[in-house]
Amino acid sequence: MYFIQIARKERGPYSREQLEAFLEGGQISQQTHIRETSESRWVPLAAHPDWGATFEVEADAPPMDRRVAALALPIAVLLILLLDVTGLARWVPLINMGLHELGHSMTGWLGARFMLPLPYISTSGDPISSSVFLMLSAVMAFTGVRKDALWLQYLGGVLAAFFGSWFFFDGRNPVIFLLLTAGAGALAVSGLWGRSTLLIGLGVGLVLLQVFFTFLIGEDLYSTAFFFNGIAGEFLLGTLLTVSFYYRMPPLMRWESTRFLALLAGAFALTTNTLSWRRYAADPTTLPLGTAIGGRGDSGGDLNHLLNDAGWTVDVLAGNYLTLAAFCWLVVLGHYVAGLLRR
Repeated sequence: MYFIQIARKERGPYSREQLEAFLEGGQISQQTHIRETSESRWVPLAAHPDWGATFEVEADAPPMDRRVAALALPIAVLLILLLDVTGLARWVPLINMGLHELGHSMTGWLGARFMLPLPYISTSGDPISSSVFLMLSAVMAFTGVRKDALWLQYLGGVLAAFFGSWFFFDGRNPVIFLLLTAGAGALAVSGLWGRSTLLIGLGVGLVLLQVFFTFLIGEDLYSTAFFFNGIAGEFLLGTLLTVSFYYRMPPLMRWESTRFLALLAGAFALTTNTLSWRRYAADPTTLPLGTAIGGRGDSGGDLNHLLNDAGWTVDVLAGNYLTLAAFCWLVVLGHYVAGLLRR
């Protein structure tokens, strides 16, 4: 029999079968601390001698039929090509828009700046929105305490620190830096416990990028990267979603089914952006200048800044994004082939 520790409270005792059901249902994770009735020391589930072997035999990739591994990506890409040819792809703007704004905000967070991704815009914050979100975060944390939901307490606390920091820091924000460092560390530790190389790589990569964007580049290069990384975020985050199809994720994500949604969203962003930039390179007059809100006449658009402030030419702009597209497709192809070979 086993006891589990949730929100610093002891629960149990439970049988192994009950814990397996909790784990499968997402109520607990491999990082949940447990102890046997005869023990006094708490250890993560994945590190317990009786359970460690269970996770050691798990590969990075979730078990899937060879035909699924072989056909899922090609079918997704063909479906998206069909949407593009018929003109229906333009009616699915939320995927690319969301990744675009997240690309901007990620650049800000990596540079220890406060950024809030919203539909069609990433904002550096204002008193009203920061106050509203701060109050909602506090309510979330309080609800977590009342419901004894540890994850809700953590999420509410993190968001409260995030939005509260806007009132105290302008420019580089040490709270954003610490929160991102903690998040990257949590990803890496989760990857170590769950034996997921994807999560380990993401954790380490975020820390390295954080050091680069916070300490090693000047304001001019940061500004260029910020405007470039909106569209770059569509490519890179789309690639991340696509290749995540071939990895394990925490049980709470129900990855056996939701990985197909990630594949479709990632492949959509990567495929449509590649096709678009091939067209822009062939006909520069079709470049999406301006902003989604202000239209082509708005000089504050990402491409306007890159062309006017950073001094890039249209050829350099299109060449950089097409080079990034080629790199992303090589990463996807490598994961696709590796996924077939290890089955």
